[in-house]
Amino acid sequence: MALGGKKSGETRIRYNYIENSKSEGVFVIEGEEFLCIEDNEIAGNNDGIVMVNSKGCITGNRIKGNNRSGILTASKTKCTIEQNCIEDNFAAGILIKNPSLPELRRNEIAKNFF
Repeated sequence: MALGGKKSGETRIRYNYIENSKSEGVFVIEGEEFLCIEDNEIAGNNDGIVMVNSKGCITGNRIKGNNRSGILTASKTKCTIEQNCIEDNFAAGILIKNPSLPELRRNEIAKNFF
């Protein structure tokens, strides 16, 4: 699922099973402030969620067993990552690339490779 650009801030991705894609589970570029990814099961993808130059929130998701990172932020991303369970990913639970500055709150991050 790819998303981004003008009006993406009105998007809500909720209550989905996003599994076994050949790339990212959710890929957002230039997501706006009120974009929301919440209460999803995201597993078996290359990366679970990728946010590039984006705002918004990632809340209450279960992100597990992805082939690389559970969540990756890049290029001036300033999203909020809150109350997610991020486990058993084959690289980092959360990979933050400079100059992104996500705010992390109350996440459970366990059993990732890094």
